[in-house]
Order: sequence, then C-alpha cells, then structure tokens
Amino acid sequence: MTFNLLDEFALHRARQASQKSWEEHHWAAHYGFQVQRAAGPPLVFEIRTPDGLEMVDAVALARAARGAPAWIGDALNGLQEAVELPGVVLIGALRGTSTPEAQREVVATLTVTFVEPDGPFDIKALMPKDSPSTIKSQQDYHQLSDHMWRIHRISGEAQGEGREPLPVLLIEYVWKTTYGVVTMAFATTRMDMMGEKASELFDQIRQSAYIGEEPSITA
Repeated sequence: MTFNLLDEFALHRARQASQKSWEEHHWAAHYGFQVQRAAGPPLVFEIRTPDGLEMVDAVALARAARGAPAWIGDALNGLQEAVELPGVVLIGALRGTSTPEAQREVVATLTVTFVEPDGPFDIKALMPKDSPSTIKSQQDYHQLSDHMWRIHRISGEAQGEGREPLPVLLIEYVWKTTYGVVTMAFATTRMDMMGEKASELFDQIRQSAYIGEEPSITA
C-alpha cells in the first residue's frame, strides 16, 4: 500500500474528532484486542466502557485476588484454561473506578469469543449449556436485528454442601459479522446488577463494539 500523507492526516483528524465525541458522551475508555483466525492476518476487536467503569484482565485479577469475589477467585484454573481456548478474544472483569484501585470490586465479567463460519448459522446451537454445577437454569433469546441476537439466562450454581445456590445472570450478545460470529457474554452474581439498568449498561457497551481488518476510526 502506498503511503499518502494527506490520507493519513485526514484519518488522524477523523480519529481525533471521533475520540472527542466519545469523551463528550463520557465513553473515553477504549480497549483493543487481536482476533486470530485460520487464514489471513489477525482481525481487530474494539470495545468501550463508560466513565466510572473500567475493564481489567480477569485472570490477572483473580491471580492477584484483589477485589475479586469468590466466584472469580475460586475459578482461577477454569479462567486460565478458558482464555487459552481457540476463539477466546478476552475475559475481562468490569469494576467501578470511584474507589481506590485496591478496593474496587468486580461487578460483572465480559467474555468475548470469535468463531469463523462452519455451516449454516443456528442461534439455538449457540445457546449456553448447563455445567456440572448448574442446579437449575432458564434462558431465552431475542433477535435484535438481522445480525444480532440477545440471550438472557438465569441459573443457580452449586457452591458446595450446606450453601445456597449462587444466582448467575448471563446476558450474551451473538453478532453475525462478515468475518464470523462474535459473542459478548456479560455475567454477574451481584443482585444490584440483575435489574433493568444493568441490562441497559451491558447493551450500551455492546453497541460500542467493533471488529475489522484495521483499527476503527475511533481507535
């Protein structure tokens, strides 16, 4: 590709303007990740969080055991194995920024995966499955557009003998893109994150997502 100074300058100005717009709407935090695929160079996945909310590496957080609730700390081995699975783009822990770093508690996790096309698309085949610890579960899905579905799941997970089941809310977005299927799964066990406002927050974060061969204009 031939370098064009005017094109690069125009792209720089566009990115500055776009970033300013995000900041004015209080969505300054920007995260970018490489997405490996079977053939061709890696893709780029980007996502944002609103002011007052940050995303940190869930595996590193659990390893440090700093502010991590038991359902993350106890699952460190599972997190380490999961992040190494093919197609896993990120496993992030969402937490507020209004308190000192050492006191920040995880309010939800975000797991993003990418799968290249392999046969006809079937949303039912992508529905979450019960794990050995699942005592009961209920889930459904809703089509948001021609390319986006939202899965809503509530489950009760065993915590051991003599302990009450742990309620888990999972809101997963399934995004059929030109390159393949991207899933964005938000999970939480906090009762204050199981209402409508939290669901709206997850949906807003989902809407900031981008995937492509080059960084977006907002990067």
